[in-house]
Amino acid sequence: MNHPRIFICMILSALCITAQSPDALLAITTACGHLDHDTCMDEAMVCIELLSEIQDKFKSTSAGISCAGEQGIGLFALIGAQGEGKTNKEVLRDAGADDETFRAIEKCVLISQGFANDSALIMHKVTDAFQEVIEGHLNDNATLLNATLEGINSCPEPPVNGIRDYSLCVTNACVTRAHEIEEELKTLEYKPVDNNQGNTAEVVRLDFFILTLCLLFYSNNEYFE
Repeated sequence: MNHPRIFICMILSALCITAQSPDALLAITTACGHLDHDTCMDEAMVCIELLSEIQDKFKSTSAGISCAGEQGIGLFALIGAQGEGKTNKEVLRDAGADDETFRAIEKCVLISQGFANDSALIMHKVTDAFQEVIEGHLNDNATLLNATLEGINSCPEPPVNGIRDYSLCVTNACVTRAHEIEEELKTLEYKPVDNNQGNTAEVVRLDFFILTLCLLFYSNNEYFE
């Protein structure tokens, strides 16, 4: 009896991190760090796509509906708050959740998925989930893969409501390495030619040409026959 309702909500609550909603743009800006938006999209799109996959790993439509209901936010309020490109936080806000209520719903969802208990994240489960997504997304780029996996350990351990900030920090490790790779490629592409080496090569070629002419001349001269 509940299948149609769940199916409708699964469609309506889909999140696209690349959508240009204020919350999504803030997430991308944070993940990009010191890079401007266009440079980041050009050099590190694979990392921004990774961010979306990481965040999807910690979402659950059915748990979200249930947890929102426990906080007094019903199904029709959630449906009415939907909008193209909205993040879950924006949907819940427009459905009537203040910051405290949003944190309670977020925590409830994480507990229902086994990523947290009542007071803290269960970090080994969180990092295992991160590693699974990262390895699946970057398996064909060992350099970015290693840099991003290092971010799991180098980023500060998050509090129970800190999955978002943690995912942005880990993604920034990917973005930073992607930018470094682009800079290294530019250095190789525009490496100046050593003119002295070029001149030396030209002199050697000229001397060889003169020597060849001399040998041909003397070999055909009757004096030397």
